[in-house]
Amino acid sequence: MFDLKKTITDNVYFLAYSEWETRVDLFYHLTGERFRDFAEYADENNIVWELVPLKPVTDTKKATTLWSRAAAQERRVAREEEFSADNLEKRHRKSEQVVHFLTKVILKPSLAEDFVQEWEQAASKTFKEEGNAVYSLRQVARTNNEFYIYGTWDSYEDLSIHLGSKHVERLQEYAFDRDILFIRTPLVTYTKFLTGAEPVAI
Repeated sequence: MFDLKKTITDNVYFLAYSEWETRVDLFYHLTGERFRDFAEYADENNIVWELVPLKPVTDTKKATTLWSRAAAQERRVAREEEFSADNLEKRHRKSEQVVHFLTKVILKPSLAEDFVQEWEQAASKTFKEEGNAVYSLRQVARTNNEFYIYGTWDSYEDLSIHLGSKHVERLQEYAFDRDILFIRTPLVTYTKFLTGAEPVAI
């Protein structure tokens, strides 16, 4: 998975998110020609970038299923017709309706394990929501007090229902009572569907 998104709340930040099967694969990416070209381009144009390594926190996440190699192969076979030139425009219009939401979580390190358990309870209900495609929790590998919650819904209506649900309200109350900071950022995708290119899931 490799995807580029733009935060809606400002005109500065972009978010490039990727998942790799092994650390070796990530290493080859970071030392490869394409990444070096990007780094040189950023330097020449005064673009500041930061690499934030993340690690999966839970096993019960949709992202594992959605982005596994086997599942990706099944999707490619099943959706060849959908990504044909005739259906490309229709697919792109549909993708523009999808809503991506990122929540940064900052907490006291002693609360990390308990927070993960609370999130899992909320996630078990979120997975059953109408329109939810992805809902995952990642911990910033370089710290012991930062997490990211990443979610994708089919529409703003589906996201609104999620944010107003009892399980989200419970998670918010849990966070408020323990001075856990939630920073929510809606995202817009910059990933393009190109005729003849490998389909990119968003």
